[in-house]
Amino acid sequence: MNHKKVRAKPVPAIAFFDFDGTTTHEEMFTPFIKYAAPKHRLLLGRLCLASTIIRYKHFNMPAHLVRPKVAGYAFKGLDEETLKQKGKDFSISVIPEFVRTNALERMQWHKDRGDRVVLVSASLSLYLKPWCDLQGIELLSSDLEFNNNKATGRYATPDCSSEEKVNRIKAQYKLSEYDAVYAYGDTPEDYAMLNIADYKSYQWSEME
Repeated sequence: MNHKKVRAKPVPAIAFFDFDGTTTHEEMFTPFIKYAAPKHRLLLGRLCLASTIIRYKHFNMPAHLVRPKVAGYAFKGLDEETLKQKGKDFSISVIPEFVRTNALERMQWHKDRGDRVVLVSASLSLYLKPWCDLQGIELLSSDLEFNNNKATGRYATPDCSSEEKVNRIKAQYKLSEYDAVYAYGDTPEDYAMLNIADYKSYQWSEME
């Protein structure tokens, strides 16, 4: 009897991409705030959040403390569906202009190999989710909290940066099931994610 050896199906790799500055040429959180927040919120926000912004720009206040404050002030009380539509519109009309060609090419390289591709970002799911859906990739990100279809002014999940990126990754994926782990980042907020990868790229240069 002729017994043919059955080859095990190759196990795909998993690739984690940062968004702001890695997938795009610049950060998109601030442009979205300006795009989606009511004009009077933007004007008053410059006054009410002045001390926070000064501490961030001049005294090294961590960005993960600033983003929730800014988003909370900009969007508290606004309608959920309106914000989701703003996010979808932003993902179509604004984001493509800032996306790096090499980032899209690398994502496609992974997809062609059968790898799982995941965007991991401190930016908001309001605009990242529709963009990721268009690209056919998965998402882990920061999320606004809504109650009775209104933004509460808080995050539903912790700011998805630094160690929180790793927490979210490990909660969602069992990395030992994959042939290899790839990670792409561009700032110290990505170091923790890069450290769990077998193959890592920092500012599009391969790391040891």
